[in-house]
Amino acid sequence: MFYRSSSLKFALQHDLRYRDPVRFPRAGGESCRFLVWALDPVIGVEDAALRDRFNFWRQAYIASATQVQPSYATVALALAIQPATTRGQHQFHIHIGTLTDTYRQAIDGLVRDPTLTQGISLNGYDFVAKYVPNAPGGGPFSGLSPFEVARQMIPGGESAMPVYGIVAAIALGGDGVFVLAAKGFDRAELNFRQAYDCDFAP
Repeated sequence: MFYRSSSLKFALQHDLRYRDPVRFPRAGGESCRFLVWALDPVIGVEDAALRDRFNFWRQAYIASATQVQPSYATVALALAIQPATTRGQHQFHIHIGTLTDTYRQAIDGLVRDPTLTQGISLNGYDFVAKYVPNAPGGGPFSGLSPFEVARQMIPGGESAMPVYGIVAAIALGGDGVFVLAAKGFDRAELNFRQAYDCDFAP
């Protein structure tokens, strides 16, 4: 199920594979998994020339608050993009889900210093992390692109981007975003399961 906006170059998908857990066992219970897709050809996290032509992160945040029903609570929201090594589709897409308690607690323990790169280990992933304040007068994901933040943080820079996934979560209070990057990150680290079924807002 898609919501398309050709003028904004994105599509919002509600993944309904959870309705057929026999055929799609990995999707079982994932009633609230949404994705933002690029409509133009963009490969993924490693597509340096095209990944930031449109602010898909900001669009995913807006969609989570206005187009998803029930809307995601800001404190719970998690956005993620997988590296080429773990994704199943080589067309740019960002996963919209929620943070597990483990991730929320760990992120809340990070320092809000945009000059500082921090290390954090979660569920077998060794993340590098950084706080990105909102642009003046802007909301979440209006500051520096998570792709640029990751590129600057990871060992190897741009040449290593194909093997790094990114998770982004809004800092408590909403004044900025924490960007985390780790090798081989899998979207299964996000929570897409709720006690209710999600849908598109009317």
